[in-house]
Amino acid sequence: MKVEFESPDQYGQMHPKETPELVIAKMEEMDRALESMAMEEKIMYSTALQRCPDLVRYEERLKFLRCEVFHAELAAKRLGSYWD
Repeated sequence: MKVEFESPDQYGQMHPKETPELVIAKMEEMDRALESMAMEEKIMYSTALQRCPDLVRYEERLKFLRCEVFHAELAAKRLGSYWD
């Protein structure tokens, strides 16, 4: 799914139009990217899923997507390395 952007704000930054459809599609894309990552890139993320799943819940993963402006693969890499 292609990300559409709003008009630039007062600082010239363009923010994505965050719709429920976009969030669902990009979260699924991020899940696929996490699954395809090598285990050594996400070993601590996998451990966090087992030991403290509350910290890896949907809302927390969404923060990584927003940080990477809905680039799911970049968000997956950031999430995987965050727990190292």
